Amino acid sequence: MTGWRAEAPPSPLVGAIDDATGQVPWAVFVDHETTWAYLQLFWRIGMQQGLPQAVYADRHSIFWTDRAPTLEEQLAGQRPLTQVG
Repeated sequence: MTGWRAEAPPSPLVGAIDDATGQVPWAVFVDHETTWAYLQLFWRIGMQQGLPQAVYADRHSIFWTDRAPTLEEQLAGQRPLTQVG
């Protein structure tokens, strides 16, 4: 067989797209999709452009959690947060 051959397993792309401009402020290929990769993404964007007002995610569990809210969160009307949240 000739043509393209993968030398390594596929790597996830962690990145962001600015909805208003369609620009990609930062993106990187990583070995695994992790909290640290997303924190690095927000840090890089924050240092270059400032933090975004809103974040829309692709249903990745790094942004949302299924755990029940604590009593303090319930009383404050808050959803449980993840490390990225």
